[in-house]
Amino acid sequence: WSSDVCSSDLETRYCYRSGDVIPVDLSNPATEADGLALISLCDMLPYHENTLKWIVPAAIFLGPICGIMDYRPGVWIDGEKGSGKSTLYSEFFANAWRGCSFMFTGGTSEPGIRQTIGSDALPAQFDEAEPRNQRAAQRLDAVLELIRQSSTETGGRIVKGSANGSTISYEIRSIFALFSIAAPAMETADESRMARVTLTANHSKEQFAKLCEKLAVTLCDPKFCMRIRARAILNAAVIRESYELFRRVISEVAKDSRKGQQFGTYAAAYWHLQFGNKPPESLVRRFVAEQPWANMGAGTETESDHQQCLQHLMQFKTQWQDQDAKRYDASVYDLIQDWQLGPPEREQAQRALNLLGLHMTDSGLHVSNRHSR
Repeated sequence: WSSDVCSSDLETRYCYRSGDVIPVDLSNPATEADGLALISLCDMLPYHENTLKWIVPAAIFLGPICGIMDYRPGVWIDGEKGSGKSTLYSEFFANAWRGCSFMFTGGTSEPGIRQTIGSDALPAQFDEAEPRNQRAAQRLDAVLELIRQSSTETGGRIVKGSANGSTISYEIRSIFALFSIAAPAMETADESRMARVTLTANHSKEQFAKLCEKLAVTLCDPKFCMRIRARAILNAAVIRESYELFRRVISEVAKDSRKGQQFGTYAAAYWHLQFGNKPPESLVRRFVAEQPWANMGAGTETESDHQQCLQHLMQFKTQWQDQDAKRYDASVYDLIQDWQLGPPEREQAQRALNLLGLHMTDSGLHVSNRHSR
Protein backbone atom coordinates (compact mmCIF):
# COMPACT_ATOMS: atom_id res chain seq x y z
CA TRP A 1 0.00 0.00 0.00
CA SER A 2 1.13 3.54 -0.71
CA SER A 3 -0.31 7.01 -0.90
CA ASP A 4 -1.44 6.55 -4.52
CA VAL A 5 -3.85 3.67 -3.90
CA CYS A 6 -7.49 3.77 -2.90
CA SER A 7 -8.44 4.33 0.71
CA SER A 8 -9.00 1.32 2.94
CA ASP A 9 -12.68 2.13 3.49
CA LEU A 10 -13.51 0.77 0.03
CA GLU A 11 -14.58 -2.85 0.46
CA THR A 12 -12.76 -4.71 -2.31
CA ARG A 13 -9.99 -7.28 -2.70
CA TYR A 14 -8.41 -5.21 -5.48
CA CYS A 15 -6.11 -2.25 -5.33
CA TYR A 16 -6.85 0.84 -7.42
CA ARG A 17 -4.64 3.79 -8.18
CA SER A 18 -6.26 7.01 -7.10
CA GLY A 19 -6.49 9.94 -9.52
CA ASP A 20 -7.64 13.50 -9.39
CA VAL A 21 -10.94 14.02 -7.63
CA ILE A 22 -13.78 14.68 -10.07
CA PRO A 23 -16.20 17.21 -8.55
CA VAL A 24 -19.74 15.81 -8.36
CA ASP A 25 -22.77 16.79 -6.27
CA LEU A 26 -25.67 14.41 -6.86
CA SER A 27 -27.86 16.11 -4.26
CA ASN A 28 -28.82 18.95 -6.60
CA PRO A 29 -29.24 17.72 -10.20
CA ALA A 30 -30.33 19.96 -13.05
CA THR A 31 -34.06 20.30 -13.65
CA GLU A 32 -35.81 20.08 -17.01
CA ALA A 33 -35.77 23.88 -17.05
CA ASP A 34 -31.97 23.82 -16.72
CA GLY A 35 -31.75 21.38 -19.60
CA LEU A 36 -33.93 23.60 -21.75
CA ALA A 37 -31.76 26.61 -20.81
CA LEU A 38 -28.68 24.78 -22.10
CA ILE A 39 -30.48 23.85 -25.31
CA SER A 40 -31.68 27.43 -25.77
CA LEU A 41 -28.12 28.69 -25.33
CA CYS A 42 -26.71 26.26 -27.90
CA ASP A 43 -29.50 27.15 -30.34
CA MET A 44 -28.12 30.70 -30.43
CA LEU A 45 -24.89 29.55 -32.11
CA PRO A 46 -24.52 30.46 -35.83
CA TYR A 47 -24.90 26.98 -37.30
CA HIS A 48 -24.60 26.12 -40.96
CA GLU A 49 -27.99 25.24 -42.44
CA ASN A 50 -27.14 21.51 -42.75
CA THR A 51 -25.96 21.15 -39.15
CA LEU A 52 -28.04 19.35 -36.52
CA LYS A 53 -28.39 21.93 -33.74
CA TRP A 54 -29.01 19.35 -31.03
CA ILE A 55 -25.60 17.69 -31.35
CA VAL A 56 -23.73 20.33 -29.30
CA PRO A 57 -25.96 20.30 -26.18
CA ALA A 58 -26.19 16.51 -26.38
CA ALA A 59 -22.39 16.15 -26.53
CA ILE A 60 -21.88 18.57 -23.64
CA PHE A 61 -24.42 16.64 -21.55
CA LEU A 62 -23.10 13.19 -22.44
CA GLY A 63 -19.36 13.89 -22.05
CA PRO A 64 -18.94 13.16 -18.32
CA ILE A 65 -20.70 9.77 -18.63
CA CYS A 66 -19.34 8.77 -22.06
CA GLY A 67 -17.86 5.55 -20.69
CA ILE A 68 -21.26 4.00 -19.98
CA MET A 69 -22.33 4.10 -23.64
CA ASP A 70 -21.69 1.20 -26.02
CA TYR A 71 -21.23 3.64 -28.91
CA ARG A 72 -19.66 7.05 -28.36
CA PRO A 73 -19.10 9.03 -31.57
CA GLY A 74 -16.95 12.14 -31.44
CA VAL A 75 -18.02 15.61 -32.52
CA TRP A 76 -15.98 17.69 -34.99
CA ILE A 77 -16.70 21.42 -34.84
CA ASP A 78 -15.37 23.56 -37.66
CA GLY A 79 -15.94 27.17 -38.59
CA GLU A 80 -14.36 30.15 -40.25
CA LYS A 81 -12.72 33.00 -38.39
CA GLY A 82 -15.29 34.91 -36.34
CA SER A 83 -17.80 32.08 -36.23
CA GLY A 84 -17.52 31.56 -32.46
CA LYS A 85 -15.53 28.34 -32.59
CA SER A 86 -13.09 29.52 -29.89
CA THR A 87 -16.00 30.52 -27.65
CA LEU A 88 -17.53 27.09 -28.08
CA TYR A 89 -14.21 25.49 -27.13
CA SER A 90 -13.27 27.65 -24.14
CA GLU A 91 -16.65 28.68 -22.74
CA PHE A 92 -19.01 25.84 -23.62
CA PHE A 93 -17.15 22.53 -23.56
CA ALA A 94 -14.30 23.59 -21.26
CA ASN A 95 -16.68 24.93 -18.60
CA ALA A 96 -19.15 22.04 -18.80
CA TRP A 97 -16.40 19.41 -18.66
CA ARG A 98 -14.13 21.20 -16.19
CA GLY A 99 -12.46 18.80 -13.80
CA CYS A 100 -13.49 15.67 -15.73
CA SER A 101 -11.87 15.98 -19.16
CA PHE A 102 -8.58 16.15 -21.02
CA MET A 103 -7.59 19.15 -23.17
CA PHE A 104 -5.15 18.78 -26.08
CA THR A 105 -3.93 21.06 -28.86
CA GLY A 106 -2.88 20.49 -32.45
CA GLY A 107 0.71 19.41 -31.87
CA THR A 108 -0.28 16.53 -29.58
CA SER A 109 0.53 13.04 -30.86
CA GLU A 110 -1.60 9.91 -30.62
CA PRO A 111 0.80 8.21 -28.14
CA GLY A 112 0.66 11.34 -25.96
CA ILE A 113 -3.15 11.29 -25.93
CA ARG A 114 -3.27 7.54 -25.36
CA GLN A 115 -0.84 7.61 -22.45
CA THR A 116 -2.49 10.64 -20.86
CA ILE A 117 -5.99 9.15 -20.97
CA GLY A 118 -4.90 5.62 -20.08
CA SER A 119 -8.10 3.77 -19.19
CA ASP A 120 -10.04 6.76 -17.85
CA ALA A 121 -13.49 6.99 -19.43
CA LEU A 122 -13.48 10.78 -19.64
CA PRO A 123 -14.16 13.19 -22.52
CA ALA A 124 -11.36 14.95 -24.40
CA GLN A 125 -11.08 18.23 -26.32
CA PHE A 126 -8.68 18.61 -29.22
CA ASP A 127 -8.14 22.16 -30.47
CA GLU A 128 -6.51 23.15 -33.78
CA ALA A 129 -7.06 19.70 -35.27
CA GLU A 130 -5.74 20.80 -38.65
CA PRO A 131 -3.33 19.07 -41.10
CA ARG A 132 -1.09 22.09 -41.70
CA ASN A 133 1.50 19.98 -43.47
CA GLN A 134 2.20 16.36 -44.30
CA ARG A 135 3.65 15.59 -40.88
CA ALA A 136 0.67 17.17 -39.11
CA ALA A 137 -1.70 15.25 -41.40
CA GLN A 138 -0.05 11.95 -40.47
CA ARG A 139 -0.26 12.86 -36.79
CA LEU A 140 -3.95 13.72 -37.13
CA ASP A 141 -4.64 10.46 -38.98
CA ALA A 142 -3.20 8.56 -36.02
CA VAL A 143 -5.44 10.52 -33.63
CA LEU A 144 -8.48 9.71 -35.78
CA GLU A 145 -7.58 6.04 -35.63
CA LEU A 146 -7.51 6.28 -31.83
CA ILE A 147 -10.93 7.97 -31.86
CA ARG A 148 -12.21 5.20 -34.10
CA GLN A 149 -11.06 2.59 -31.57
CA SER A 150 -12.57 4.57 -28.71
CA SER A 151 -15.98 4.96 -30.31
CA THR A 152 -17.16 1.35 -29.94
CA GLU A 153 -17.40 -0.82 -26.83
CA THR A 154 -15.89 -4.11 -28.04
CA GLY A 155 -13.89 -5.08 -24.98
CA GLY A 156 -10.70 -4.87 -27.03
CA ARG A 157 -7.65 -3.09 -25.66
CA ILE A 158 -4.71 -1.27 -27.21
CA VAL A 159 -1.60 -3.24 -26.25
CA LYS A 160 1.92 -1.88 -26.72
CA GLY A 161 5.26 -3.46 -26.06
CA SER A 162 7.88 -1.90 -23.79
CA ALA A 163 11.66 -1.83 -23.61
CA ASN A 164 11.78 -4.36 -20.75
CA GLY A 165 9.71 -6.96 -22.60
CA SER A 166 6.44 -6.41 -20.74
CA THR A 167 3.26 -5.05 -22.29
CA ILE A 168 1.26 -1.92 -21.54
CA SER A 169 -2.46 -1.95 -22.30
CA TYR A 170 -4.92 0.91 -22.77
CA GLU A 171 -8.70 0.91 -23.02
CA ILE A 172 -9.86 4.25 -24.41
CA ARG A 173 -13.57 4.98 -23.82
CA SER A 174 -13.68 8.73 -24.39
CA ILE A 175 -15.83 11.08 -26.41
CA PHE A 176 -13.64 13.48 -28.40
CA ALA A 177 -14.59 17.04 -29.36
CA LEU A 178 -12.33 18.34 -32.15
CA PHE A 179 -12.10 21.96 -33.29
CA SER A 180 -10.66 23.30 -36.55
CA ILE A 181 -11.15 25.91 -39.27
CA ALA A 182 -12.42 23.20 -41.61
CA ALA A 183 -12.90 19.50 -41.03
CA PRO A 184 -10.75 17.50 -43.45
CA ALA A 185 -12.05 14.91 -45.86
CA MET A 186 -12.36 11.71 -43.82
CA GLU A 187 -12.63 8.04 -44.62
CA THR A 188 -16.09 6.52 -44.33
CA ALA A 189 -14.98 4.63 -41.19
CA ASP A 190 -14.14 7.96 -39.52
CA GLU A 191 -17.15 9.80 -40.95
CA SER A 192 -19.46 7.28 -39.31
CA ARG A 193 -17.83 7.87 -35.94
CA MET A 194 -17.86 11.67 -36.00
CA ALA A 195 -20.80 14.08 -35.85
CA ARG A 196 -19.99 17.19 -37.88
CA VAL A 197 -20.99 20.64 -36.61
CA THR A 198 -20.25 23.62 -38.86
CA LEU A 199 -20.46 27.23 -37.68
CA THR A 200 -20.67 30.34 -39.85
CA ALA A 201 -19.75 33.98 -39.28
CA ASN A 202 -23.28 35.09 -40.16
CA HIS A 203 -24.18 36.68 -36.85
CA SER A 204 -24.31 40.25 -35.62
CA LYS A 205 -22.67 41.83 -32.59
CA GLU A 206 -26.10 42.12 -31.01
CA GLN A 207 -26.71 38.38 -31.40
CA PHE A 208 -23.31 37.59 -29.92
CA ALA A 209 -23.98 39.93 -26.99
CA LYS A 210 -27.25 38.10 -26.24
CA LEU A 211 -25.43 34.77 -26.40
CA CYS A 212 -22.82 36.04 -23.90
CA GLU A 213 -25.57 37.22 -21.53
CA LYS A 214 -27.19 33.79 -21.54
CA LEU A 215 -23.79 32.10 -21.29
CA ALA A 216 -23.02 34.07 -18.11
CA VAL A 217 -25.98 32.54 -16.24
CA THR A 218 -25.56 29.00 -17.59
CA LEU A 219 -22.22 27.42 -18.54
CA CYS A 220 -20.14 30.22 -16.97
CA ASP A 221 -21.80 29.38 -13.64
CA PRO A 222 -19.93 26.45 -12.01
CA LYS A 223 -23.04 25.50 -10.04
CA PHE A 224 -25.09 25.19 -13.24
CA CYS A 225 -22.42 22.96 -14.81
CA MET A 226 -22.36 20.81 -11.68
CA ARG A 227 -26.15 20.37 -11.84
CA ILE A 228 -26.00 19.35 -15.50
CA ARG A 229 -23.29 16.80 -14.67
CA ALA A 230 -25.36 15.37 -11.81
CA ARG A 231 -28.40 15.02 -14.10
CA ALA A 232 -26.31 13.07 -16.61
CA ILE A 233 -25.00 10.69 -13.95
CA LEU A 234 -28.41 10.07 -12.40
CA ASN A 235 -29.96 9.40 -15.83
CA ALA A 236 -27.12 7.24 -17.14
CA ALA A 237 -29.04 3.96 -17.02
CA VAL A 238 -32.15 5.28 -18.77
CA ILE A 239 -30.01 7.04 -21.41
CA ARG A 240 -28.56 3.63 -22.30
CA GLU A 241 -32.07 2.21 -22.64
CA SER A 242 -33.27 5.12 -24.76
CA TYR A 243 -30.23 4.80 -27.01
CA GLU A 244 -31.43 1.37 -28.18
CA LEU A 245 -34.79 2.84 -29.15
CA PHE A 246 -33.32 5.84 -30.98
CA ARG A 247 -30.73 3.63 -32.69
CA ARG A 248 -33.37 1.25 -34.01
CA VAL A 249 -35.70 4.00 -35.26
CA ILE A 250 -32.94 6.08 -36.87
CA SER A 251 -31.54 2.98 -38.60
CA GLU A 252 -34.99 2.18 -39.93
CA VAL A 253 -35.88 5.71 -41.11
CA ALA A 254 -32.44 6.59 -42.51
CA LYS A 255 -32.02 3.05 -43.91
CA ASP A 256 -28.50 3.03 -42.50
CA SER A 257 -27.48 1.15 -39.34
CA ARG A 258 -24.32 3.26 -39.01
CA LYS A 259 -26.38 6.42 -38.68
CA GLY A 260 -28.47 4.69 -36.03
CA GLN A 261 -25.37 4.04 -33.96
CA GLN A 262 -23.79 7.40 -34.74
CA PHE A 263 -26.72 9.66 -33.91
CA GLY A 264 -28.71 7.41 -31.57
CA THR A 265 -26.29 8.17 -28.75
CA TYR A 266 -26.66 11.93 -29.07
CA ALA A 267 -30.42 11.75 -29.67
CA ALA A 268 -30.89 9.82 -26.41
CA ALA A 269 -28.75 12.34 -24.52
CA TYR A 270 -30.67 15.24 -26.05
CA TRP A 271 -33.99 13.72 -24.96
CA HIS A 272 -32.91 13.18 -21.35
CA LEU A 273 -31.45 16.65 -21.13
CA GLN A 274 -35.12 17.71 -21.26
CA PHE A 275 -37.06 14.72 -19.88
CA GLY A 276 -36.51 12.11 -17.21
CA ASN A 277 -38.53 9.18 -18.50
CA LYS A 278 -37.79 6.95 -21.47
CA PRO A 279 -39.52 8.41 -24.56
CA PRO A 280 -42.51 6.68 -26.17
CA GLU A 281 -41.75 5.30 -29.60
CA SER A 282 -44.32 7.60 -31.24
CA LEU A 283 -42.40 10.71 -30.13
CA VAL A 284 -39.08 9.16 -31.14
CA ARG A 285 -40.42 8.50 -34.63
CA ARG A 286 -41.73 12.06 -34.89
CA PHE A 287 -38.34 13.48 -33.84
CA VAL A 288 -36.41 11.21 -36.19
CA ALA A 289 -38.70 11.98 -39.14
CA GLU A 290 -37.90 15.71 -38.81
CA GLN A 291 -34.14 15.24 -39.30
CA PRO A 292 -32.33 15.54 -42.69
CA TRP A 293 -30.61 12.17 -42.52
CA ALA A 294 -29.68 12.17 -46.20
CA ASN A 295 -27.18 14.98 -45.54
CA MET A 296 -25.67 13.56 -42.37
CA GLY A 297 -22.95 11.21 -41.25
CA ALA A 298 -21.84 7.93 -42.69
CA GLY A 299 -22.37 7.41 -46.35
CA THR A 300 -23.09 11.10 -47.02
CA GLU A 301 -22.29 12.10 -50.57
CA THR A 302 -23.26 15.77 -50.45
CA GLU A 303 -19.63 16.87 -50.88
CA SER A 304 -18.07 16.11 -54.24
CA ASP A 305 -14.39 15.34 -54.70
CA HIS A 306 -13.60 18.87 -55.80
CA GLN A 307 -15.39 20.31 -52.74
CA GLN A 308 -13.38 18.09 -50.42
CA CYS A 309 -10.19 19.06 -52.25
CA LEU A 310 -11.01 22.76 -51.87
CA GLN A 311 -11.79 22.27 -48.19
CA HIS A 312 -8.43 20.60 -47.67
CA LEU A 313 -6.70 23.45 -49.51
CA MET A 314 -8.42 26.18 -47.45
CA GLN A 315 -7.19 24.77 -44.14
CA PHE A 316 -3.56 24.31 -45.21
CA LYS A 317 -1.31 26.55 -43.11
CA THR A 318 1.96 28.14 -44.14
CA GLN A 319 4.63 30.44 -42.71
CA TRP A 320 5.73 33.53 -44.58
CA GLN A 321 7.59 36.83 -44.05
CA ASP A 322 6.51 40.35 -44.88
CA GLN A 323 8.79 43.15 -46.14
CA ASP A 324 9.90 43.88 -42.56
CA ALA A 325 10.99 40.25 -42.09
CA LYS A 326 8.18 39.57 -39.62
CA ARG A 327 7.06 35.95 -39.65
CA TYR A 328 3.40 34.97 -39.88
CA ASP A 329 1.51 31.70 -39.62
CA ALA A 330 -1.74 31.69 -41.61
CA SER A 331 -4.03 29.32 -43.46
CA VAL A 332 -4.84 29.68 -47.15
CA TYR A 333 -8.32 30.78 -46.10
CA ASP A 334 -6.84 33.56 -43.92
CA LEU A 335 -4.61 34.74 -46.79
CA ILE A 336 -7.59 34.95 -49.13
CA GLN A 337 -9.45 36.97 -46.52
CA ASP A 338 -6.45 39.34 -46.26
CA TRP A 339 -6.30 39.63 -50.07
CA GLN A 340 -9.90 40.78 -50.13
CA LEU A 341 -9.08 43.63 -47.72
CA GLY A 342 -7.11 45.42 -50.44
CA PRO A 343 -3.69 47.14 -50.15
CA PRO A 344 -1.34 46.76 -48.39
CA GLU A 345 -2.64 43.40 -47.11
CA ARG A 346 -3.43 42.30 -50.67
CA GLU A 347 0.18 42.44 -51.85
CA GLN A 348 1.51 40.57 -48.82
CA ALA A 349 -1.18 37.89 -49.07
CA GLN A 350 -0.55 37.50 -52.80
CA ARG A 351 3.16 36.88 -52.24
CA ALA A 352 2.39 34.24 -49.59
CA LEU A 353 -0.12 32.53 -51.88
CA ASN A 354 2.33 32.57 -54.79
CA LEU A 355 4.84 30.66 -52.66
CA LEU A 356 2.27 27.86 -52.49
CA GLY A 357 1.57 27.86 -56.19
CA LEU A 358 -1.66 29.82 -55.76
CA HIS A 359 -2.71 33.12 -57.32
CA MET A 360 -5.72 35.21 -56.39
CA THR A 361 -7.58 37.44 -58.84
CA ASP A 362 -10.99 39.07 -59.00
CA SER A 363 -12.22 36.03 -60.92
CA GLY A 364 -11.19 33.59 -58.18
CA LEU A 365 -8.34 31.42 -56.92
CA HIS A 366 -5.98 29.95 -59.51
CA VAL A 367 -4.07 26.77 -58.63
CA SER A 368 -0.95 25.64 -60.48
CA ASN A 369 -0.89 22.02 -61.60
CA ARG A 370 2.76 21.64 -60.58
CA HIS A 371 4.45 23.00 -57.51
CA SER A 372 7.15 21.88 -55.11
CA ARG A 373 4.83 22.34 -52.07
